[in-house]
Amino acid sequence: MDSPLPGDSVGEAALCDWPVESPRVAAYALSGTSRWNAMIVITTDNVPPRERFEFWRDSIARTALQFRMEPVKHAPRGEARLAAVGGLGVMKCDGSVAARYTRTLAEIGRSQAPRYFVQIQLRTQCVLDHGEKQSLVAVGDGFAVDPLREFDMRFAAPENPHKRVLVAGFRKEAVAARVARPDLIHGAVLRHSRPLMRLLTSYLLSGLEIADEMTPEGAALFEDHAVELLAQALRESWAEETRPSEAWREALFMQACRLIRLCYGDPGLGASLHFPAHVDLGGGIVSDEDDGESLAKRQTEPLAPQQEVPTNRAKRNG
Repeated sequence: MDSPLPGDSVGEAALCDWPVESPRVAAYALSGTSRWNAMIVITTDNVPPRERFEFWRDSIARTALQFRMEPVKHAPRGEARLAAVGGLGVMKCDGSVAARYTRTLAEIGRSQAPRYFVQIQLRTQCVLDHGEKQSLVAVGDGFAVDPLREFDMRFAAPENPHKRVLVAGFRKEAVAARVARPDLIHGAVLRHSRPLMRLLTSYLLSGLEIADEMTPEGAALFEDHAVELLAQALRESWAEETRPSEAWREALFMQACRLIRLCYGDPGLGASLHFPAHVDLGGGIVSDEDDGESLAKRQTEPLAPQQEVPTNRAKRNG
């Protein structure tokens, strides 16, 4: 394994999830400085064309996550600018090197990944598959994923050299403490039509641009605000879905219990439950006027052909 790079001990450590395994990564790109939130630039410009895909795959594994990637067919070129702001990692990627990014059990098994990742489509759209769901993520939209769960992301126009995405890595414990259902974060789509999503995008972009000017105290404050914006944006996206919450189900259950207690006096629906008159159960009609005749007997007695079942209405008409 290569020796630690200059930025490892400070800002870059917040982004890393995978150790350096390729010397090309150190040789071509990751030349951070010792400043607290130093900007790191990864570019394929000085890499031979035949080596660019492998270089890009190693660089992304080194600075973010390991993926199973599918290369583009023509003239790959990519650039990534990344920085750590407090405990928050932010990266902006331009160009077209890989057409598809997939996390399978193989990659998950070799990764600790203590973060949720949010990807925002600044240019061009992509398709996200996770579990049995598929989502189209348009320009300006974003999505959140848990890297310890499988997903597949592919660009709708993989050969477009002007693709641009913004990726941010949020500490899991910070986000989970601010949302009621952390299990719903994976695969959540954040739409550009929501104002908080637009605010989160501009906030992350601004933070990336001035990261190397922030003090540690300012960087920690920036991270707190970014986490709160993400939590609010997630709550907005969940509110648009018709998914019943635990609170709603509990309220419905309690309402049903009160109704049963009020009407029948037995919330457990036990053997002493008293049915009111004119209740039709399985074809037999029970009435308060049916003295001494049990419901079980009425339901089990076979009816003769064309036998007419007596009813209260028939008795009243008679």
